[in-house]
Amino acid sequence: RQSLAAGYLGARGDPGLVPMRADDVSLGDGLTRCFSAEEKEATEAETNEKEPSNSRPLPVVLDVGSCWDYFRVFETRGCYIVTALDLCPRSVDVFRCDFLELRVSAPGTEVGAEDDEKGPGLDGDESKSANHDPQPNRPNRPNQKCLISLPANSVSAVVLSLVLSYVPSPELRGEMIRKAREVLLDNGRGVLTITTPHSTDRAYSNKNKTNVLDIWKNAIEQMGFERVLYQRKLSVHCFAFRTVGNGVGACRKGEALPLPIAFDVLERQTTS
Repeated sequence: RQSLAAGYLGARGDPGLVPMRADDVSLGDGLTRCFSAEEKEATEAETNEKEPSNSRPLPVVLDVGSCWDYFRVFETRGCYIVTALDLCPRSVDVFRCDFLELRVSAPGTEVGAEDDEKGPGLDGDESKSANHDPQPNRPNRPNQKCLISLPANSVSAVVLSLVLSYVPSPELRGEMIRKAREVLLDNGRGVLTITTPHSTDRAYSNKNKTNVLDIWKNAIEQMGFERVLYQRKLSVHCFAFRTVGNGVGACRKGEALPLPIAFDVLERQTTS
C-alpha cells in the first residue's frame, strides 16, 4: 500500500507500471527494481512539459476483498481509479462480488455492474455500514452495486491483502491468481500485490519440509508473472509481482496451479 501511495504507477502517460530502464539496479537473482518515487517525479516532470497531466489516463487499482474500502482515499486525491470488491462489503462504494465468479470480457469493453438489492451490510442492513464507515463524510451512492464483469488487460494493479488464506482450497487460490492475470495489463505494466499471514507457511513447512513461499512463487510465475519484491513483516509476508508477456498463456480456467497453505494440511488431518 505504501508503494501505491508513493506513486509507482502511471508515469509516462500509461496507466500501467513504469517501464524499466537499462540502468535499473539489480536486486539479485535476476530481479530488477522499478523506478523510485523520485525518479517517477522526474520522469513525470519531463512528460508534463509535452503533455498535460489531465489528459493522461489514471491507473486502475482493483482491491479484492476490500470490505472497508481503504484505498478510496487515493482516488479522492486524484492518484488512481479504485475498483473495490468484497463478498460482504461494508461500504456502499465497494462492489459486492465473488472474484472467482467475475466474468472477464473482451479488452476494451465496458465494466459490467448492476444494482444489488442486499445493500451494503452483511445482511442488507444499511445502518450497520453507515455506523462503521471509516469515511462517514463521503457521499454515498443510492444503491449498493454488484460487479459482474471486467475487461481483460485493463487493470494496473490487483491487491490481494489477507485474502488468499481465507480461500478454502489450493486450487481456488490458484484460480484467483489466474483471474488476476487476466484483468491486469500485459508486458510488465500490471502489478499483483499479495499480503498473507505468517501462518500461511509455518506449520506446513515444519511438518513436510516444504517451502510454501517457494511453491507460491513458482506457481504464480508460471501464470504470467515475475516476482519483483518480497518482504517479511512482523506478522505477514508481502509479495509484489509484475506481469510478463500477454495474458495467462496456456493456463485456462480450471487449470491454475494450486497454492497450498498450512491450514490445508491441518484440515486433512482433522477430517481423516
